[in-house]
Amino acid sequence: PLPHAEMDHGDSWISNVEFSPDGRLIASGDTEGNLAAWSAESGQQQFFVKAHGPPVNVLAFSQDGKRLATASFDHLVRLCDVATGSMLREFHGHTNSIFGLSFSADGTRLASSCTDGSVRLWEVETGREILKLGKNALSLGRIAFSPNGNRLLAASNANVVTVWDATPKSAATSPTVEFNPPGRVFAVEHALDGRHVVSAGEDGVRIWDLVERKEKRHVQKQMALDIALHPNQMQIAAVHPLDMKNQQAIGTQIWNLSDGSDVHAIRWEDDPGFREHDIRLAISPDGKWIASGGRHGARVRAMQDSITERPGYRLGPQDAKVWAIEFSPCNRFVAVRTGEEIRIFETSQLT
Repeated sequence: PLPHAEMDHGDSWISNVEFSPDGRLIASGDTEGNLAAWSAESGQQQFFVKAHGPPVNVLAFSQDGKRLATASFDHLVRLCDVATGSMLREFHGHTNSIFGLSFSADGTRLASSCTDGSVRLWEVETGREILKLGKNALSLGRIAFSPNGNRLLAASNANVVTVWDATPKSAATSPTVEFNPPGRVFAVEHALDGRHVVSAGEDGVRIWDLVERKEKRHVQKQMALDIALHPNQMQIAAVHPLDMKNQQAIGTQIWNLSDGSDVHAIRWEDDPGFREHDIRLAISPDGKWIASGGRHGARVRAMQDSITERPGYRLGPQDAKVWAIEFSPCNRFVAVRTGEEIRIFETSQLT
C-alpha cells in the first residue's frame, strides 16, 4: 500500500512518535530537541516548537489528549498544550537523562523514569513532585501505570522488572514487587487484569504473578526482542530471532496468556542482520493485524495467518530502517517511523 501521509523534521533525525488517544494527531520529537504535532488525516503540521536543547528522548499524551509531556538528556520533563503548542510548565528533580514517561488514566499524575535509577510522580496541574521511588542503583527506561493507576511498572537495562505502589503519600524506596529474570529485559507489559506482568528479554518471555509475587510461566526460552498484548488480553505475541548464528530470520510466536499454550507462529521474511532492540512489534486495536518493524523495513500481516500462509504487506521500502511502528487507537492508521520521516498508512488498504 501507498502512504496516506508523510511527515519529516527537515534535516533533523526523528527520535520518537506517538498517536494521540483519539488517533487524530501524531506527535514527534527529534534529535535537535524539537516537538511537532501533525494531523493523522491530512499530514498537516499543527505546531513545531523547541521543547529541549538536547534530543527529545520520550514523549507521552495525557489520556484526554490535551497535554503532551516530553523529556530529554537535560534532566527536565516539560508539559505542552496540544491545542497551541505552548509550554505550560517544567518538572525539576531528576539528576540524569530521562527515558520513560507515563500519564495516569485520570490525567492528574505523570510518572517519569531516569537513568539515575529514580522514578518520580508529579502533579500535572502544578508540577509538584508527589513521590520519589527507586533505589538510585538501576538505570530505568520504559515505565507504565497499571490500568487502575495504583501501580507503576518499570524495566531496567539490567535483569530487573520492578513494580511499585503508586499510591503512597511519602517517599518509598522499596518496590512492591521485584522480579529478576536471568537475562537483560527488553520490554515489559501490564495485563489488564491487574495481576500479571509479561516481560521479554535475553532469556525469553515470562509471565509474572503480582499477587503470588512469583513467576507464573516461562512460555519461551529463546531471546525475545519485543512483546505485544492482544487487545482481548487473552494472547501474547513476541518477536524473536529464528537464526541466532547467521542473524537472518525473524519470527513471531503467539501464546494464550492464561495457560501459555501455543496459538500459532509467524515467520517474517529474512532480515538482513538484526540486532538487539532492532525489532518492534505492534497489534492493531481490533486485533486483526500484527506489524513488525526493524532493519528489514516494516511489514504487516493478518493475526490469523500462520507460519505457512500469505506473507502480508510491506509498508514502505525494504531498505528503510524502521525504529518504531504503531497503530492508532482509532484503528484507522498505522505509523512507521524511520529516522528521516514518518509514513502513515490506512488500515483499510490492508485487505
